Amino acid sequence: MNKLTVRLCGSTTVTLPDGSLVSDLGGIKPRQILEMLAVSLGSPVSKDRLADQLWNGEPPRSYIATLESYVSLLRRQLGVGRGRSSAIATTSAGYMLDPALVDVDLDEFRRLVQPTARTSAATALARTEKALALMSGDLLASEPYADWAITERSLFDTEHAAACRRAGEHALELARPDQAVELARRAIAGDPVAETSWQLLMRALLATG
Repeated sequence: MNKLTVRLCGSTTVTLPDGSLVSDLGGIKPRQILEMLAVSLGSPVSKDRLADQLWNGEPPRSYIATLESYVSLLRRQLGVGRGRSSAIATTSAGYMLDPALVDVDLDEFRRLVQPTARTSAATALARTEKALALMSGDLLASEPYADWAITERSLFDTEHAAACRRAGEHALELARPDQAVELARRAIAGDPVAETSWQLLMRALLATG
């Protein structure tokens, strides 16, 4: 089944099933609704939470009707229907992006870097390289100042650093010290106070001679 593909890294865009790219999502608020749903792919987000984040804790008195109008506009921009079977599904708990109908680069990154006991070092490293290639820019770059987006970026920086650190360890195990150095430096950039990343960098530099 063809899906919508939401890109949150760099400017927020959506690729439709026919391959066309949508960057005009109906304005700032509809775009932010999509982003909030995308970072919680598969989990309903309540209207109250959406409104609280959209209006920085001070939603207008008629926010329910306004929020619903934004969702309707977003659906039209993306050519999806309404109701429970929509890609932007209405649920009893709020709105949700249906993972059966929508892919999100952030979710794909998390899936690729998820460590498992049975994955070999070479496979884990290759999966992390693929995940890092998805990161074409900062997470939620379209929202540089929104508090909720800043929080999401901070959380992701920690995840990104941990993934790079694990991949760096695999690179050392596979006798690829130069790659381990690069990954360690990426981990430090994402989480400068993590001692394990600095230790990895020292061991990787030592391995390069």
